[in-house]
Amino acid sequence: MKNMKRRSLETRFWKDSYIQSLTPNGKLLFNYLLMNEYVNIIHIYELPESYISLETGITIKQIQDLKVKFQQDGKFIFKDNWIKIVNGDKYENYVGEKNETAKENLLKNISPRILGYLNTPIDTPIDTQSIGTSNQQPIISNQKPINKYNNIENIDDELMQQIADHYRVKLIDVKKSYDAMYLWSKSKGKVYKDYKAGLMNWVARRIEENKIKIIN
Repeated sequence: MKNMKRRSLETRFWKDSYIQSLTPNGKLLFNYLLMNEYVNIIHIYELPESYISLETGITIKQIQDLKVKFQQDGKFIFKDNWIKIVNGDKYENYVGEKNETAKENLLKNISPRILGYLNTPIDTPIDTQSIGTSNQQPIISNQKPINKYNNIENIDDELMQQIADHYRVKLIDVKKSYDAMYLWSKSKGKVYKDYKAGLMNWVARRIEENKIKIIN
């Protein structure tokens, strides 16, 4: 069994005037975006809306509407499936040499395009088209990220296990999704710019369609 992460939330959180102004779904989603297991020490993480919906019971349309509100209100910044907690250190602050090294390593795994958008000033106009999609062109940085997953041959068992762990599904279901994606792309003559993202999308969609069951 994996080690469970522990996070705490101050009780005054619920008395905050902004939190009190939210709908029940808004309060639930706000809390979830702060406290879910993928939140890390840089307060930037990737999480598909389909997975959020599965864990919270909030519909994807409601999630997208709340994302727009949260970003307009300066609480979070969203880009594709990436989420940044604005002023994340207000909720939990990690200091020390080891933490700084860990932060650098996490930042290296985020493409310059995504990181550039997430690190823009909060009053930058919201890119509403990026919410719920993953086909936007670079907005901030012209630097092309190095992506080892632009070749389907680089999708290996280790990555598929990571995806299985990410979605809490069986490895065999990820492999079946890989086979389906491979056959579909070959039959249609389609090429993915990022086969890792493509495979994650296939798995998330199959979960949403109840073709894959989440392991409790």
